[in-house]
Amino acid sequence: MVSKKDKKKQRRTGKVKASEQRLVMRDDDWNITKLSPTEVVEAIRSGDKIITRAAARMQTQNDATEIVYREKLYEAGIIDALLHFLSMCEGPLGSVDLSINSNQRIFTPCHWVHLLNTMTKINLGKGRFNMQIVNNLGPLIKCMCDTKKRELFESKAQWYGSLDSFVRILGNVMQDADAGGVLLKIDGVFDMLLQCIFIKDCRLDIVKEMKQADYELAPDFDDGGVLNKIAENAQTLILQMNHEHRGVRGVRSFTNDDVKYFKAMATTPIISSTTNGSCSTTPFVHLIAQKLKKNEKDTRGFCLGALMMLALATNNEGTTDKEVIINVMDFALNSVRSFDDAMLITLTIFSILQPRTGVFTKVSDTRVAAAISSGLLELCIDFAVRYGEHTDPHPNTEDHMITNLWHLASSAHVTALHKRSFKAINGRRSDQMDRSSVASTSENTFIIGWENKYPGRNERCSEIIQSIKAALFLSTTSCCQCLKTIRNSAVKRCSN
Repeated sequence: MVSKKDKKKQRRTGKVKASEQRLVMRDDDWNITKLSPTEVVEAIRSGDKIITRAAARMQTQNDATEIVYREKLYEAGIIDALLHFLSMCEGPLGSVDLSINSNQRIFTPCHWVHLLNTMTKINLGKGRFNMQIVNNLGPLIKCMCDTKKRELFESKAQWYGSLDSFVRILGNVMQDADAGGVLLKIDGVFDMLLQCIFIKDCRLDIVKEMKQADYELAPDFDDGGVLNKIAENAQTLILQMNHEHRGVRGVRSFTNDDVKYFKAMATTPIISSTTNGSCSTTPFVHLIAQKLKKNEKDTRGFCLGALMMLALATNNEGTTDKEVIINVMDFALNSVRSFDDAMLITLTIFSILQPRTGVFTKVSDTRVAAAISSGLLELCIDFAVRYGEHTDPHPNTEDHMITNLWHLASSAHVTALHKRSFKAINGRRSDQMDRSSVASTSENTFIIGWENKYPGRNERCSEIIQSIKAALFLSTTSCCQCLKTIRNSAVKRCSN
């Protein structure tokens, strides 16, 4: 019989068996490094609930002692043990053979998912383990990507308890390019990541069910906070993948694989479900534009970047339409408050209206008309007035906001006599814009306001205003050069 004093000494010195240590571990005692790695793995294999939970909450500081300890855990077979359990996740927990006594046995198998997340997080760059995980993760992926059934070990509570860690596992493994490439080819993974970005906005059935789920890990479980974290982690992964597919020479040249990737992203159907379970689907690109319109501080940069990359890589073929343009224009007119945001949004709109095909001449009458109807002309004037004097760190480049703004104004000018743009300009002029006041206000702003402070800066802005004025007069019976009234029979308009 070992006395209490001797037991305390053994725990302090680490000379104690896992079975004995487990009996004295409390929920707030997560330091398992007092046990040998072999004992820890053996306890996990037997289904020991306390040591499994303790290992899942293991600290991940990279000091020398912990690095050595983690390496020994890998060598002892902790990854094999976890993958073995998770390979049976499609059946009930009772079908898993656990040797430990029932009162000590794990009853929340989501801890295995948490522990795998811990081990992949502190194993970044270990290619051999990442490939091992990817090659054996199929059953877990199948369960977790099934957002209709939503069961892990035939338990909804375990599915919800594992979701955050599952998304993190995907992110950890994808730090390895080879393993990440294999992972994305597994059916359901890419769609799941895109779905997770909108999980709180679109999956009201999941939000409702998560509040009702019996989440054993934490009685004070904050479902909203977890859903936000899941969305943030998925967003980070998509940003990472977008960066990897950004083109072989920046954003101007994309490989066939890049184009295929962004087209797949834009057209992926995202499921929206009500609380009663009725479902509908919406393309990813539409939801991103809707999310941008909401002007959420934490997501607007992601939405702008995603829309810009989608437009640049796909030349808008089947990816952007009138609904996307309306939402983007709404954000531009109502939510832009800084030069940096103005630069991003003008480049995004420019990419949508003028796909880059080597020369900037491919302008879509349909897209420009939609932009004009949503306020493109007013936007050009407003941004020129607000940001025209801003000293950009990269002047005379295609990323320069004023240059992009000039392209937007030119788009309206070029298509002004085309059927749809002509109709849109007439609608904006009659509904909201007064030609004379626009012309005089703009001229006064640029000539009087900037004459002394920024000589030489108003030339491009003046060109923007002239393009807008020309577009307005082109849609009337006035000459676009001298603005004199001419006969209707002398006006040439495009019939397309």
